[in-house]
Amino acid sequence: MASVEWGEYRIDDLFNIYTGRDVIIGKTSPGEIPLISHQNTENGVTRRIEHISNRRIFHYEETISLADRGVFYATTQNEDFHIGTRVKALVFKDGKKSENVRLFFSSAINKLQILFTDYSSNATDKLPKYKIQLPVLNGQIDYNFMESFIEELEAERIEELEAYLSVSGLKDTQLTADELSALDKLKSNKIFWKEYTIDQLFDIVTTAHRFDANKINIIENGRYPYIVRTSNNNGQRGFIDENPIYLNSGNTISFGQDTATIFYQEKPYFTGDKIKILIPKLLNFRKENAQFFISTMNLTFSNFTWGSTRFNVDILKNQIVKIPISSKDKEIDFVFMETLIKAIQKLVIADVVKFSDEKIKATKQVVG
Repeated sequence: MASVEWGEYRIDDLFNIYTGRDVIIGKTSPGEIPLISHQNTENGVTRRIEHISNRRIFHYEETISLADRGVFYATTQNEDFHIGTRVKALVFKDGKKSENVRLFFSSAINKLQILFTDYSSNATDKLPKYKIQLPVLNGQIDYNFMESFIEELEAERIEELEAYLSVSGLKDTQLTADELSALDKLKSNKIFWKEYTIDQLFDIVTTAHRFDANKINIIENGRYPYIVRTSNNNGQRGFIDENPIYLNSGNTISFGQDTATIFYQEKPYFTGDKIKILIPKLLNFRKENAQFFISTMNLTFSNFTWGSTRFNVDILKNQIVKIPISSKDKEIDFVFMETLIKAIQKLVIADVVKFSDEKIKATKQVVG
């Protein structure tokens, strides 16, 4: 990388920029077309919908999707898509690009995230003038370097993954009888569900202290995480060393009010602006089942259009989530939730193991 020549390019020199018109997500019909919104999970895809009349479907090979409200996050898609309210579609002026090239561009664009540390502004007005750095050769953008760099990076990560899976024992993905039973209940819709408001499950409190990212020293390694409204890294933007009296308790959920970024925090943590803390009212709430609660909350909030609400406490309290209950005592079925989560984790890891094995095999064949 040190020997690579770099050039700066304005966004509007590289792309035609399109902005999504208002889409009320809850009023869309289920279908096959990905709808890209300001959602921070699932690569920006909030749901799959039917074609919206008089709205453009963007071709994935020539477009990068960009959320710039609440978060600034470019994503690379693998199929044609619609864009939601105020989401940007950056269409390459010089035509289609390979997946590796699009990934490189997305990464270069995401380096601009540092300009949006407070998450209170958007890039709409300034976006065309922003510049990104790209590799150049003989005065031209070096697409061949992008291809080879991403390929090499992928090979390195696959090797690291293989080593991690072997050392951690995660390659053992054999499902137990209980896990198979939990998956069968999910597939056959044999789960007993009960609706709860979030207020019935959690106390919603204001963070102990708001730390402005522009006024503190954020470090890479430290004792206490600094949680903000980013969608990356479990909401964590490094570590800070501040007075421990302002720590929020672990075994809680952090909720970003502008972005509906929801994460389980196992250990005590500091926060930035507009973060609410969800303190469980349930004695059995813990790391092993927290992801189930977060998943059902994400499903609930996916029906909101970003910008339509700031998710104040009253709105949060009254949101309804569905939680599995025991058919016998009608109480929340923590055992089922934890078993199902373990089963899904094993299925995901099995796919990862298969993917890594195939990639390593292919790499060895190329190398000889």
